[in-house]
Amino acid sequence: MKQVYFTQGQDALYAIVVGWPMGEVAMHDVQVPANAEISMLGCPDPITFRIQDTTLRVKMPDRGPEGMPVRYAYTFRIPGARVLPERSPAAAGPAPISTP
Repeated sequence: MKQVYFTQGQDALYAIVVGWPMGEVAMHDVQVPANAEISMLGCPDPITFRIQDTTLRVKMPDRGPEGMPVRYAYTFRIPGARVLPERSPAAAGPAPISTP
């Protein structure tokens, strides 16, 4: 599981992933406009994604890290998006009960 770091610009949310995730990267608690067009800085390929509730799943480009200008961190530009406040465990509801 890769960590995702966010920074907010005036016109877009930027999600920074350290290392190249295999397949897709999931970003939780993110609100994305329905008409969003996500791009990866330094990559001309179109970026495909899907939204499930407040989770954004971005498919990594097929070119792999070898085809990128850098090989250590990758940044997605997500216009109109924002990170939602973290929910406290109490707000998420009671913890499940496990039985032996």
